[in-house]
Amino acid sequence: MHDQRRPPNRDQALQRVAEATQRRSIRPHLEVSLAPSADAPTRARAEVATWLEQEAPLARLIHDACLLVSELVTNCIRHAQISQTQPLRLSASLRAANLRLEVHDNGTHGTVARRTPQRDRGGYGLDLVAQISNTWGVDRDAYGTTVWLELAAETPANV
Repeated sequence: MHDQRRPPNRDQALQRVAEATQRRSIRPHLEVSLAPSADAPTRARAEVATWLEQEAPLARLIHDACLLVSELVTNCIRHAQISQTQPLRLSASLRAANLRLEVHDNGTHGTVARRTPQRDRGGYGLDLVAQISNTWGVDRDAYGTTVWLELAAETPANV
């Protein structure tokens, strides 16, 4: 028997992908604008903790997520070479298997790379990110730099 249904057009296909993505999302995306100041890591930790606390099964992620987002925000402030008027953007999304944290800044110079930590010179931030996260990376374009990481999430969908 031959299926007489037509394949979806481009708009229908995009709509189906969007609907499927929404079904996999546990709750809305977190988006926060942060002034690049000394208290930005503290605010980032508080925002992520509050957001994750909304789901009891995710409490185990709070410690690691807060530690790592603090490192990402601190690196932006220390190394992005941006002015105090250019905010950072923290975003987080939770899918069935992963918590993804992203920190974006308008900086387009320099290198974002893991280095060997030295007791008196630092270098622990991205080393911690690499050791604790499942994966991490950097996306850079003409508009800035986004450093992201993913942590495994045990959610009702995959427990």
